[in-house]
Amino acid sequence: MTNEQRAHDIAVALLPSLIEEGKRKAQAIASESQEQLGLHIDSVKIYMDTYAAVLKALDKKFTD
Repeated sequence: MTNEQRAHDIAVALLPSLIEEGKRKAQAIASESQEQLGLHIDSVKIYMDTYAAVLKALDKKFTD
């Protein structure tokens, strides 16, 4: 298995948790300001950012 495959698997596994975390943060900001915010979570951006960070960490730790 390549580091790219590992990074993909980890990013996919983390995606639901990271989306929920984003929702909680947005709701906390909305409740603090007492405003109704339109909630937009960009799951592709979250995946890509997570994939890049995980791949970087894996490349440091494991070489193919």
